[in-house]
Amino acid sequence: MALALVVFKSRILQMRLATLSAIIALGMQGWLAWMYFSFDGPVFRWTVIFPLVICICNLLAARGCFQDQLMVESAYRVRERRKKHRRK
Repeated sequence: MALALVVFKSRILQMRLATLSAIIALGMQGWLAWMYFSFDGPVFRWTVIFPLVICICNLLAARGCFQDQLMVESAYRVRERRKKHRRK
């Protein structure tokens, strides 16, 4: 989903959109697998693997957003400690 690129300031929403897109891509891959096995002749083309590649890329993007969120929260905690230390 291209919307996940636009909402870069909201990492939580970005993670959710990437995960949703991965789930949709898995559903599409399942549908293509059903189409492949339900017909008599092989209908496999190399483009059938695109939803699987999309799913992997979206999951990697969601993991990156999660790691970025953890890093931001960690930096926020360090800043808060420094402020408390300076006040004493």
